[in-house]
Amino acid sequence: MWFANRAGVNVGVITCIWSINPLFMAFLDFIIFGQNLRYYHMIGTILLILSAVSIRLVGHYEPIF
Repeated sequence: MWFANRAGVNVGVITCIWSINPLFMAFLDFIIFGQNLRYYHMIGTILLILSAVSIRLVGHYEPIF
């Protein structure tokens, strides 16, 4: 996170990229192995997307340090 602050990138964007990774893995698991997603996987996916969108809508902030 220190590097994100130094680069002037919102820390939420970096966290969003890390947290959205399970979405990509579930999608690839479905395509490659044919693993079906259950309802709780779908709910988690929707919550991940909503969290990512809400973090992105916050915008940039002025660093404290």
